[in-house]
Amino acid sequence: MATLFAGCGGSDAPRATHTVEEEDDRRVISNTNAPVWEDPSEAPIRFEQTGSFGAEDAPPEALLSEVADIAVDDNGNVYVLDRNDSRLVAFDADGGFRWAAGREGQGPGEFQFPSGLVLLPSGGLLVLQMSGRLDVWSADGTYERSHTPADMQVRLGSLLKGTDATAAIVGVDEEFEGLAQIVSTETFEVVHTFPVDVRMNFPLAYGPIMRARYKNDLLYVARQSGYQIDTYDVTTGERIQQITQPDAAGMVGMGMGQIEQGTRFYQFSALGAPLYLSGGTRLVSTFRAEGVDDPNEWVQERADELGTVEHHAFLDVYDEDYRLQGRLMWSATRTPGIGQLATIGPDGALYTTRTDPYPHVRRYTVSVE
Repeated sequence: MATLFAGCGGSDAPRATHTVEEEDDRRVISNTNAPVWEDPSEAPIRFEQTGSFGAEDAPPEALLSEVADIAVDDNGNVYVLDRNDSRLVAFDADGGFRWAAGREGQGPGEFQFPSGLVLLPSGGLLVLQMSGRLDVWSADGTYERSHTPADMQVRLGSLLKGTDATAAIVGVDEEFEGLAQIVSTETFEVVHTFPVDVRMNFPLAYGPIMRARYKNDLLYVARQSGYQIDTYDVTTGERIQQITQPDAAGMVGMGMGQIEQGTRFYQFSALGAPLYLSGGTRLVSTFRAEGVDDPNEWVQERADELGTVEHHAFLDVYDEDYRLQGRLMWSATRTPGIGQLATIGPDGALYTTRTDPYPHVRRYTVSVE
């Protein structure tokens, strides 16, 4: 089945296409020639900033170093996993500092390369360490206990909130194979494991946290090169859908090369997983490199020119059927103007993260025409 819809830009503009095909027991959704909105006022989506957390005027203990993950509770309190400072930081709904807890280390209440944070049904917090250890904290910043699931196989991954009863850990195992493990939020034991295709081509010690989301028993995993988002049915572990953009130029992923100082890596592009807005709209963020065909050749032969690579950030706007309405574009940057997509709060607000002029979290109200 194929569906066509008109793009914008006049009669000479190529027509945007949306196709849906059944292939090898999965649905393949493909979009091409979608309109690009370099002027945000042309887009049918609006972002109104309504809050900031870890802002410039915050007390010193509330300043953030690296936002690895965030969680938002029903009262609008924002919990931040600050990876570089090895701690949790909590803010109230107005951006006021509440508490900070944790320190670097491997003992109780300490963090070593924490990678994920979710809110538990009890109101507490669950943190994933790179070692596979899960740490439970209360909502007031008190460390409670740690647990490493008996069948934990993921060695580098993201912790994703799913249903009230489960969370997902998505990453790679010791053999560098993609893996998803569904964990009970009551016992913290693994209840289901299945393979996922992450297509990474660099060492485990370097690899970034997987770009994935868990929603309504569906797990979305973004590839690390090319534009492809795989959808898995969590109950069966089967891949049931792929979302692609065949004409997405610049999605070349990671480059790797051997230089005098050792092995060097450079991230030329990245693709996020869909974030659901209320009303059915889905957002996907990317950044892409211009003029790069072979990322490994660039790192190996042109390492001194990496600073000249131009990147562009995009925010793709899909409807509930993953028909691409268009994409917002920000030139000469890796980050969308609103920040990197983080999560949707219980009240439907969008939360993003930014690193300039300092690391902080933003809250937006989003309206779609």
